[in-house]
Parts: sequence; structure tokens; C-alpha cells
Amino acid sequence: MDNLNSPLDFVFGNHTFDFDLGNLSLKDLFGKVKKHEMPDDEKAIKIFAYAVAMFLSFFGNLTLIVVILSTKSLRTKFNYYILNLAVADILVPLTCMWLHLVTDFNPSTWILGSFFCKINTFSQVFVVSVGIFTLLVTILDRFLASEHPSLLWLTQGHQIIVIILTWVCGAAIALPWLLYTHLVELDFLGKHEVLCQAKFPSKDSRKAYTTIFFIIGYAIPLWIMCVCIVLSMGKRKKSDIPITFLHPTLDMKRKALNMLLSVLLVFFICWTPQQCLKLWDVFRTRNAHSKLPPWIDSYVFAAYYMAYSSTCFHPLIYIGFNKCFRHAAIAMIKCKRDKFSPTTVYPGLGSEVPLENSDSEEQDSNSIELQGPSNAQQPNLNNNHRYSFSDIQLVHSCYQDQTQEVQQEE
Repeated sequence: MDNLNSPLDFVFGNHTFDFDLGNLSLKDLFGKVKKHEMPDDEKAIKIFAYAVAMFLSFFGNLTLIVVILSTKSLRTKFNYYILNLAVADILVPLTCMWLHLVTDFNPSTWILGSFFCKINTFSQVFVVSVGIFTLLVTILDRFLASEHPSLLWLTQGHQIIVIILTWVCGAAIALPWLLYTHLVELDFLGKHEVLCQAKFPSKDSRKAYTTIFFIIGYAIPLWIMCVCIVLSMGKRKKSDIPITFLHPTLDMKRKALNMLLSVLLVFFICWTPQQCLKLWDVFRTRNAHSKLPPWIDSYVFAAYYMAYSSTCFHPLIYIGFNKCFRHAAIAMIKCKRDKFSPTTVYPGLGSEVPLENSDSEEQDSNSIELQGPSNAQQPNLNNNHRYSFSDIQLVHSCYQDQTQEVQQEE
């Protein structure tokens, strides 16, 4: 078989390129996509870059998961969205990053077999979509909690259903890749070539799919986050209260606004190059004489690396804006556990504090936040431990924030 008369989409280095093959022989085709051998120093740089990203993403999100599940006072409804986001993000280094690196090192042939060919793009689109949808719900939840508490039932009234829907929608939007991707083996010119082929029913169907994914997975979340930021900033500007005299509730709203802004910047910076690349790829001119730009290889690698690396920043943002979690994580890392109770961490004290009726499974998981650090629940500050005044302040301020958050959720 020397000539093909149908449009094909080939997956090279984690990216799909399609070709018009009306009068284009396979020899010409592979002459176009065959790449020079990658220098060893370039391979070393890419391996190091992905090793850092995989380490930060995996252990950062694993820390989120373990601390939330092991610390009773952090099991709030909002934190369950953070937990779902961490689960989706931790799958990115497990299913996306290493596959991108392997295929980037072998751009002209597929070496991972039929199974990984089938699930490669599907798994990546799936976990990334779940992360984006969860991120969107999380941002909406924080915006409603700080600005419109009466509408918080929209994100927390049926939280389990909302979380399940993020995974169902992610699987649905990734399903075409599972249906249309196949392993193709070709023998020509005395060589045996193995390709991972994504063949959509038509060019228009692929354009429609890419456009829909751009709208649902990028444009709409970005627009909603921008609206939340603009509305929050508008209300903030109307307040003439100096920041030093802010009520704790207003201070919490300020922190929520800063977190929204940080998430928006990370989302825009990390995902815009990859989304622009996909749109350019499906709408560019294709014929037997078209050539890819010389910089396309570097841009493809950088665009996908930035998109996947966004999962490294989500744990940092959450830890940065939640001092309760920050000190609970430090206590867990230092392995300073109190023998009486594994449920609550008083931040800044380095050990956990037993709760009243801690043996009762019927105790409300948010009771410590609602009650605050009462005298019966406070750690004994007159024992042999030495605590600074800032530690004691941190205990009370942290649980004031937790109290306000839980009161808004209810």
C-alpha cells in the first residue's frame, strides 16, 4: 500500500497531526514526520524538568489527600472539593507526564503497544477534564461562601452528586479518543512501522470536537472565574474600611479573593498555550505541500508541560491560603502525634489535642470549628512545652477562620 486516499490523524509525541493523503505516498509522509535524533543534553533537560514536575505534583497532592483524610477538623465540605481536585491532579503525573515524555523521545513510531495507544489520549483528556471541572466548582464554592452564602446550596446541597458528575463529564468528553484511536502497523520500503492513529469520522467532526472541548474545558471556566474575580473586586473597592480594622469575616473574604485570583492566573498561564496549539492544529491549512513550523516541536513540548505542571501549583495555592492545613501538614510530616486523639491538629503547637468524646463516632466532624478552642479542648499551655505568643494567637485565629467557614457552609 503506497498511497492513501483518506484523512488520517497520527499521534506523534502526545500530539495529533492529520494529513491530506490524496496524492501523498507513505514515503513522503514519513519523510515529513521523521525527526532528527534528539541530542542527549536536550533529553537530560526534559527528563529533569518532568522529574521535578512529577515529584511536586505527586507528593503535593498526596499530602493534601492524606492530611484532609487524617485530620477530622479539616473534613469540611469545601475541603472535599479540594480532595477531589487532588485525586484528579495526582493522576496527571501517573497517566500524562511520563507518557508525554516517552512519546516525545520517540516521535516517529509508537513503542508502547496497543493498550497504551488506546488509552493514551483518553486517559489524559479524562483526568485533565475532571481536574478542570472540579477546579471550576471549587472556585464557585469559594465565591458563593464569601459573597453569597445563601446560594451555597448550589455547590454543597448535593455535593456527592456534583463530585460524581465531574468524573462522568470528564469521561464523556474524553470518550471519542477511546473510540477512534487505534494501533496501525504498516510494511513498506522494507521497514515495519507502528503508528498510533486517531481517525475521526471526518475533518469537520474533529474540528467540532476540538472546538467544543475548547469552549467547555477552557473558555467557560476561564470566563466564570473572571466574573467571580471582577464581582469580588467590585465589592472590595466599595469598602472604605482600612485593612488593619477588617472584621474577621471581611478578612476571610479578602483571602478568598486572593485565592481566586491566584487560581485564575495559574489556569490562564498554564492552559492558554496548549489550547491555542490545539485550535491552530485543527484549523491550519493542510495539503501535500504544507510544512510544520520549525519551532513546533519545542512549542508542543512546552505547551503540554505547562498544562500538566498546573497540578503542581494547586496544592501550593491551597496550603498558602489555609494556615490550618499548613500546620496540620507540618505536624504530620514531623510525625508528632498525640496518643489520645488522631482527629484535630492545633496549628503551631506541633502536636494534636484530644477532643471531648473523641471515642464517639457520632461526633460531628465540624464540631471543633463551631465551638472554637474551648477551655476543655485547649491544650495545656502550662506543661513542660514552651509556646510562643504567636503560637497561641495562631490557634485562635485559625479556628476563627474555620468557625466562619463552617457557619457559612451550614
